[in-house]
Amino acid sequence: MKKEIKMSTEFYCEEFPTEQNGRQVQTLKDLLEACPEDCFHFMTPFGYVDLNAQDAEQLRQGAAMPAHAGESGWEIPIPADKLLQQELVTARKAKNGQWYAITTDPQQELEESEQVREIHL
Repeated sequence: MKKEIKMSTEFYCEEFPTEQNGRQVQTLKDLLEACPEDCFHFMTPFGYVDLNAQDAEQLRQGAAMPAHAGESGWEIPIPADKLLQQELVTARKAKNGQWYAITTDPQQELEESEQVREIHL
C-alpha cells in the first residue's frame, strides 16, 4: 500500500505587508514595532531566534537575544543592534498567531558587493 504525503499550504495565513501605518516595513525592528503583542521565529544569518512579546520588547530596548543553530542548549547571545538591523526577506503569520521570518544581514551584502567591485578593478 502506497502512502501519499501531502504538504499543507495552509500553514501560513497572512503575509506581512511591506507598509504599515504609512511606513515601510523592511527590517526586523520594523516588524517588532508593528506587532508588539506577537511571538516571532526568525531564521537569521546568526541562527534561529525565538521571541515572545516580552522578549521582543527587551530586544527593542537593547537587550541581546540568544540565537541557536536548531538545537537548544547551544545558544549564543546576539547584540540587539545586529538583530534589529536585519532586513526581512519574507515574513508570514501562522494561524497560531506566531510570525515566521527569514532575514538577511545588510552589512554582509554590502561587504560582498565591495569585494566583487574590488575584483573587477
